[in-house]
Amino acid sequence: MKNSFNALMRIVTKEWIIIVLLIILTLPLRFINLGYSDYVKDEHRTFFDHRVTVSPVQFFISQRKGPMQVFVSYIPYLFTHDFHNELAERIPYALINIASVVFFYLMISKLTKNRMIGFISALLYLVNGFVSAFGRIVQYQNLNLIFTFLSLYLYSDLLDIKDRKKTFFKTLLGTFFYCLSILSHWDAVFAVLPIAIILAQFLFNKRHETKYKIQVLVINFLLGCLLLLPYLIPYILYQLESSDNQRYLFRRVGVGEKDHSIRTLIELYHPFVFYWFLIIGTAIGGIFIKKNYYFLSWAVFTYLVFNFFVIKPGTHIYNFVIPALVVCAIGIERILCYSPKLIRGVIILSFLALFSFFYYQTYILFVDHTVEYPWRQEKILGKYETINYEDYPVLPLFGFPLRRDWDQINEFVNEQNRINNENLKYITNEDASTSNFYMDASYGTSTPAYYYIAVKQPLSFVNDWKAPQIKNKRTVKEIEINGETVVRIYRVENP
Repeated sequence: MKNSFNALMRIVTKEWIIIVLLIILTLPLRFINLGYSDYVKDEHRTFFDHRVTVSPVQFFISQRKGPMQVFVSYIPYLFTHDFHNELAERIPYALINIASVVFFYLMISKLTKNRMIGFISALLYLVNGFVSAFGRIVQYQNLNLIFTFLSLYLYSDLLDIKDRKKTFFKTLLGTFFYCLSILSHWDAVFAVLPIAIILAQFLFNKRHETKYKIQVLVINFLLGCLLLLPYLIPYILYQLESSDNQRYLFRRVGVGEKDHSIRTLIELYHPFVFYWFLIIGTAIGGIFIKKNYYFLSWAVFTYLVFNFFVIKPGTHIYNFVIPALVVCAIGIERILCYSPKLIRGVIILSFLALFSFFYYQTYILFVDHTVEYPWRQEKILGKYETINYEDYPVLPLFGFPLRRDWDQINEFVNEQNRINNENLKYITNEDASTSNFYMDASYGTSTPAYYYIAVKQPLSFVNDWKAPQIKNKRTVKEIEINGETVVRIYRVENP
């Protein structure tokens, strides 16, 4: 047992080994079957393509989040000239997600001055269901995460200044990356608390001259204004006049009954063990306040906001889950340090078994598509069955494996319209925002006929794929995925 602990300590003293190991562990969870699924509705909203009928400026300020994801999504398009290439569009986000694992490790190690804590935190982070799901879709969360981690990593130099000029330059870089995080999504606001703690410690440190402190604050403030205000001023003015976006905001923010409990959302992405591990681990880690006040305050503050002031939290709860994972990691590392040598090996093996289970569970839910969870119940370890989500209200589904081959559906309808010299419309039980992205035909019914695209277990969870209420229909096309018919295209004669 003693030898195993000493071997682990030797590994974590070599940083490059840790980084390589983290990358190797993360790669399969992000890249295997990355192009399998059709886009979920939020993915194709990141595209600025030929269908956009407004000016670029109008497009950017009308969005519900910052512009960074639109720029990143456009990079693959420069090479493929095809936003329908799901694999190409997701590759940059998968790479950014993997890089975030590395910078998460570096940031935690630097703030805690402990590579073991950084290593354990990064292991928990890379198998986290939310993080894994984000790494498999075209979405802003990956940008939020990496830019926030970079900013905290750079700001943390203020806690131990050795070279003032170098530290000052790093704070400017920290401000630059934090502004990029804000321009990715407003979730960046939740990182204000740890940043404020770092700045407070710097300001109350009597070793630094007042003149230097003022210089750091003023120049960084001016840089932040320079980077943010040219976008935020027209954005805020537009949003104040947009009744649609205001309604969206008040549907999500406020005091009232939630669409889904926080536990339901956590267990959707981590069906077994994780929820209780998070609670117990946070409670144990919270004891060691000197090691975790950055992360415990971050996690508790963000949790309270989502629990009391957000009606529809969705997957945004990752904002408190991630710092809570660090608190858990601190608890594990402290227990290791305070345990007798004979017990340490047992603790290490127990953690490795837990990590292996989380890794396997994440792979089964998000990478393997034999069973398309959560539309179908998945069995973990062959016997623990997930719950049935059919009767739940609309769930926030990101990164889960679901393919209905909408490109083939679109091609078939276009071909039929061309052959028959028609311009028939279509309707579907799938979410209209998803189908409208893929389909060239217009949505709706038409005369003398229209197409009903019946999707089995759709993103919308509207399982009306047999549609007995629709008369005068006949099947003209079936699409199989994994040997099963999952789409039927009906031609409906309109009397």
